Amino acid sequence: MRVNDKDIRIRRFRNEKLVSIEYMGYDKQHALQDYENRIAFQLKKWSLNRGMTVSYDDIENDESYVYCIAEINRDNRKRYITNYVRGYLPTTIVSFVMNLHPEPKPIYFTRHGQSEYNIEDRIGGDPNLTAFGKQYAARLGKWLLGVGCDGRYVSTDPYCDVHRLAVWTSCLQRTVQTAQYIECNSRVKWTALNEIDAGICENLTYQEMGQKYPDVAKQRKKDKLNYRYPEWMMRDRVICRGESYMDIIERLQPVIFELERTTKPVIVVSHQAVLRCLISYFIDLPKDNIPYYSIPLHTLVRIVSREGSYDEERIPLMPVSVVESFPKYLEDLEERKRRESI
Repeated sequence: MRVNDKDIRIRRFRNEKLVSIEYMGYDKQHALQDYENRIAFQLKKWSLNRGMTVSYDDIENDESYVYCIAEINRDNRKRYITNYVRGYLPTTIVSFVMNLHPEPKPIYFTRHGQSEYNIEDRIGGDPNLTAFGKQYAARLGKWLLGVGCDGRYVSTDPYCDVHRLAVWTSCLQRTVQTAQYIECNSRVKWTALNEIDAGICENLTYQEMGQKYPDVAKQRKKDKLNYRYPEWMMRDRVICRGESYMDIIERLQPVIFELERTTKPVIVVSHQAVLRCLISYFIDLPKDNIPYYSIPLHTLVRIVSREGSYDEERIPLMPVSVVESFPKYLEDLEERKRRESI
C-alpha cells in the first residue's frame, strides 16, 4: 500500500498501528519514528529475489511485472493499479483485496430470539418468536441505542452510529421479528443468511430424526462439517434440497465480500449454523471446528477490525431473571446438544 500524504499516514498510525500488538509497550514517539522509517524504506526501494532493488514507480513503469498497488491519495480516496492479473482465482483475489477497508468498524452478529422451534427442539422451519424471543428483540434495539436494562442511557460502541447502521437479516420471520426494534439507516434481507436447509429433516425434532432416519443421524454425527441432508419435496411442492456446512460457507461468499467492503457498522441477525461460519471466518477458526462453535441465544457478538486481525467480544443481553425462568427441559436440551457435539 502506498500512502503519499503524511497526515493520513499519521492518522492511520494512531488509529490502527499504535494499538496493535506490533507496537505494544512502545513509547508513542519511538513507535511513530519506527513506522515512518519503514514507510520511507518501502517508498524508496525494496529488494527482489534477483538481487535488484526497485521502487513502486519502477514497478508501475515496467509492464513486465505482475502487481497490484493500493494507493491512498490526499483526499483519502483509494486507487488500485494492477498489471498482468489474469485468470479466475487471481482476479477474485484482487477483487477481494480492492474491497477491504482496514478502518475500525464494528460488525455485530446475533441469533434470532428464542423461537417456538427452539422450545420444541425442532430443526429448520419458519416459526415465530416466543415471548422470551420478543423480549430479546426489544432489548437488542435498546442496547444499540445505548439504553441499559434500567432505561437509563449508557455508553455503547463508539463506532456504532444507528444513523449509519445497516441491518441484515435472513428471509425467515424469526430474524425479521428480532430486528424489528433496531433503529437503522437500511435493512436488507439475504437468502444467503437463511438457516441450513435440513432436507428431509426439516421441521423434525432431533429425537424424531434419530427415530425416522437413524442413518442420517449417524452420518451427520460422524462428519458434521461435510454431511449434506438428503433433499425432499414437501407437500406444497417446495423442494428442500438439503445442505452441509460446506454448502453454507460457499453461499456466504458474497456476504463476506460485502462485510469487508462496507465502511458502515452492520448487524447481522441470522441463525446458528450460518453465524458459526461467518464468525469463524473473522476469528480464523479451523474449518473442522466450525460446526461445534458455540453461538448462544440472546447474546450479541461484536467483531471489530484491528490491524491485521479481528477482536471478538460477547455481550449477553437477556436479563438474569428471564434466563432463570427458562423451563428446566430447555436446560436439559442444551446439555444433550453439548454432549453430542463433543
